[in-house]
Amino acid sequence: MPTIRKRGAKWQVQIRLSGSPAVSRTFPTKSEAVAWARATEAEVHANGTSTMDSSRPSCPVTLRQLLERYRDQVTPRKKSRRHETCRINKLLRDAISDTAADAVTPGMIATFRDKRLKSVGSQAVIHDLVLLGQVFRVAMNEWDLGLPENPVSKVRKPKQPSGRVRRLTSDEFNRLTVAGQSIMAGDIVGLMCFALETAMRQSEILNLLWADIQWTSRTLLIKDSKNGTPRVIPLSRKAIQILEGRQGLKLKSPFPYHVRAVQRAWDATVGDAGVDDLHFHDLRHEAISRFFEKGLGVPEVALISGHKDMRMLLRYTHMTAAEIAKKLD
Repeated sequence: MPTIRKRGAKWQVQIRLSGSPAVSRTFPTKSEAVAWARATEAEVHANGTSTMDSSRPSCPVTLRQLLERYRDQVTPRKKSRRHETCRINKLLRDAISDTAADAVTPGMIATFRDKRLKSVGSQAVIHDLVLLGQVFRVAMNEWDLGLPENPVSKVRKPKQPSGRVRRLTSDEFNRLTVAGQSIMAGDIVGLMCFALETAMRQSEILNLLWADIQWTSRTLLIKDSKNGTPRVIPLSRKAIQILEGRQGLKLKSPFPYHVRAVQRAWDATVGDAGVDDLHFHDLRHEAISRFFEKGLGVPEVALISGHKDMRMLLRYTHMTAAEIAKKLD
């Protein structure tokens, strides 16, 4: 039996018969879709194949073209546009991108997954599969790509890795402080210290404006957060001192730097300090862990960090059974 469903302003027909290849086509009206479905189904029953479907032109676009269109039209509207653009550009270098879009099968996607797992971690592969699935979904729903199904939907994703836990030692902090003094005129040290005091993400710090700071109440408004929800966070005295020092430099914003410049400065600082496997984002984990060690409760830390899932936040506590036992006495 044919399946007829509406996709946007058009109607898509899918016909699946045992022993015959699936056929599909999109029409501007339901009546045309029904008429074609009946005729095609009858022909397949009679001949085992469909000349009507073979007369339909094959998909005129490749996966490469879908990825490029998605990158240019959809990605720019996202907060993660920089990272997603880089991810799409990497996918474009893979041979699978030259496959016709309607010829991509779940088996091809699975082969791509297994090949990627040999060179990158499971989280990166999960991001790749999610992105490919989104590209096909948009193409099918909004760009009239006539496919019977999303080829990514049936592909098993790798197991989600455990959350990264990287604490910063006092020795590492001291070495980073010394190494960073000669990089970006020492401003990378101010960025590091401010991140440790506020648990703010790098993008949140770089987007900070002077008008977002309430000096008297020692609070700061984060208007553009990762989850899309603005939040007001308290500032420690040390955080205020860092901002006051920045204010004296007559800068247009507290940290007026491009993300690439910060990344280069951070990589140089970590390298000069001889600190292994430390990402700038690890400073957020360190800051949240320190909040818990100061005695702040989960709701208080969540207000600062912006976490909505308390289960995610609990992995920062690093509490041990021995420490809890002391509190029970």
